[in-house]
Amino acid sequence: MKYNSLLVSAALTILSLNACKKSEPPPLVSTSSMSYKVNGVVANAESTYAVGAAAGNFTIYGINASQTVVISMRTMEVGSYDMQDFTARLETTSSIYIPNYSYYGNPRTLKITSLTKDRVKGTFEFTINDTTDKVSKTVTDGVFDCEIR
Repeated sequence: MKYNSLLVSAALTILSLNACKKSEPPPLVSTSSMSYKVNGVVANAESTYAVGAAAGNFTIYGINASQTVVISMRTMEVGSYDMQDFTARLETTSSIYIPNYSYYGNPRTLKITSLTKDRVKGTFEFTINDTTDKVSKTVTDGVFDCEIR
């Protein structure tokens, strides 16, 4: 009988010590993503987010070690947009390619498929013509799902 009471006492002590443990908060994990193709080569952003001001000027960033996609517009609402409504650029570590749409008429499209106060989702594509280097790059199959900061 004495042996059973020692076991019960030990079990209760262990349970009470475990109950007092502080739980660790879950790790912060970004649920944002962006993927696209540049001249047919798949690229994935390592960091993706959107920022916006109350008066407009929303920008979506997709950043990785070699390049950054930047999409900017005055207002962000669910819908489809063409080249007059937003700007898009692809920045690389060696140079910045900015679409010269007034001269080349570069096509670009953006579709915002979902928008909440803290998240935006959509698709994009655009063509970039660098007048200095005579380089053309086509960004296709762009998809983003990112938090708004």
